[in-house]
Amino acid sequence: MIRKQWAVLAITAALVLGAIGCGGKAPAPAPTATPDQTAKTMVFSGSASFELDLDGDGAAEAIDIVYPKDNEVSDDLEWTLTVTDDGQTDFAVEMAAEFGSTYITDLDPTDGLMDILISYDYFSDDYGFSCFRFVDGALRRSDGAVGFITRVENGVITVSGTVDAMGTWSGTRSYRVTETFSFEPASPWVIADAKQNLAERPLETIMELPVVLSSGAGVLPSGTRLCITETDGQTYALFLTEDGKTGRIQFERDPEWFTIIIDGQSEELYFDMLPYTG
Repeated sequence: MIRKQWAVLAITAALVLGAIGCGGKAPAPAPTATPDQTAKTMVFSGSASFELDLDGDGAAEAIDIVYPKDNEVSDDLEWTLTVTDDGQTDFAVEMAAEFGSTYITDLDPTDGLMDILISYDYFSDDYGFSCFRFVDGALRRSDGAVGFITRVENGVITVSGTVDAMGTWSGTRSYRVTETFSFEPASPWVIADAKQNLAERPLETIMELPVVLSSGAGVLPSGTRLCITETDGQTYALFLTEDGKTGRIQFERDPEWFTIIIDGQSEELYFDMLPYTG
């Protein structure tokens, strides 16, 4: 079969700090599904044991997912994922994470291999996920991406999480896996409860803000209250104002501090307060 391997993964904030700042609470975990070898996607929010052919050789491996909190014996916060064949451990992964959930699915139907997607809390309610798959007979782990997986369908991974753009906002976005086995955004962040944010914690300008309105380039005057409705987290944010105007704020990231620069000036100069968390 495959020679015995042991891969140890320590999930830390360094995995994704370059992609997003520390932010607010992630949503509740995805519901648990009953293991079903015929299902396209299996979902586990706790410990589970089942058999499935992961490496495509036609023989099922025994898969054990153990989260110590399930047995209320250990205070250890490590997830473990172990795969055995004929009683021998082919690989095992330890994941230093406070919480996790697992999706087992086929992201690329052309390769005949199942993929293991694991979400985890890598630092104080900041969530990320990684993908594990067999490549050339060995288990590989993808680069991490931000968000807690809520859905996987037709190779698209939908996540909930937080994004930092003129504040910290909860939302959803989608990813696709690339040919180089990394994740690329398949959609921007769509901000949840944007109108509620407008009512309860709006952004308020304290100087003219350069924007692109539906009618063309313009400015929002000082004293305008608005909310963010969508952003890619890197170059733009869509907004809605209290009086119903919509448009786009173009920005760039400071290469050293990752802060937002709008028309050559720091975001802090444009707003009364920026509701970042963390």
